[in-house]
Amino acid sequence: METLVAGMILWIVSHTQYPGPQRPPTVRIVESQYLYDTMCGGQECSVVAMYLGGDAIYLDRRLRVAEPLNASFLLHEVVHYVQVKSGRYPNPDCPTVVAMEREAYELHERWLRERHRIWSEGVRRSSRRVIIGLERMCRRAASQPPQIPLTP
Repeated sequence: METLVAGMILWIVSHTQYPGPQRPPTVRIVESQYLYDTMCGGQECSVVAMYLGGDAIYLDRRLRVAEPLNASFLLHEVVHYVQVKSGRYPNPDCPTVVAMEREAYELHERWLRERHRIWSEGVRRSSRRVIIGLERMCRRAASQPPQIPLTP
């Protein structure tokens, strides 16, 4: 897993202006219910990985990262890790969180496209739904900070 994450960080740094983080994230393998409880109020949902700040990325135990589509979900969270560790977003407001998510999906899709073109279209459709949902949340919240604090 460490080799995979290190390669992802190198790829992200080579495709962005972000510096490499001082150390890679810890990937914690967790049960699906932990992700559902944290991200979806305990209800089953489509979350398979998450990064909430700090040094850990949480990955669903069922995800087999040897498969490129599954690995791409880890890459998405590694993008967020690199974004936060860059120090460019110390206290992101809602529109900044949306921009960070948009960038993560763009890189997610690009990474997949470089490997397996067929899956990148599905990620594009999914990303649009997520971005639209985040933009709606921002409009409702107006100037409130994001619900998930991102601590470096």
